[in-house]
Amino acid sequence: MCSDPAFGRTTYLRYRPNWYQCQDCEGYPTTSEKLEWHDANSPHSFAYDNHLLVELVNSTVEDVSLKEGLSYANMAGVLEQRVATNVDWSGITKIEILGLDEIALKKGHRDYVTLVTGRLGVGEIMILGVLPGHEKAEVIEFLRLIPPRIAQTVQTVCCDL
Repeated sequence: MCSDPAFGRTTYLRYRPNWYQCQDCEGYPTTSEKLEWHDANSPHSFAYDNHLLVELVNSTVEDVSLKEGLSYANMAGVLEQRVATNVDWSGITKIEILGLDEIALKKGHRDYVTLVTGRLGVGEIMILGVLPGHEKAEVIEFLRLIPPRIAQTVQTVCCDL
């Protein structure tokens, strides 16, 4: 089941992936159809997961959970599945705008992460990292990981820390 926004309304897509069984292999193993728009371990499509990640900007995980009608654990799962622990800098040629945003995981608690985003081109926004805290040293350490060829392309830095 995937829940995606469509024209401001919740839309559910229910599907059953095709299952196949190999009649020639020992033990007759089974496999399911792999879809390019959905991960089998997620209840959401990639497009909806991306929507949720963008909603996190200037919001808490708890706020987005409430707005979207999802559990906190579901939102945490989206973060774990969709945000890589290491950035593959080889596929990035430039970052026009670099964004640093402090996100409270829960309201009233002192549990923060720092969301690092980059606008790579017109309308193309990529989450570069989710840092485990909001300390200056953590942010500086991450910024030092940006290769010099890419760091030279940064035109603007937006900071909400």
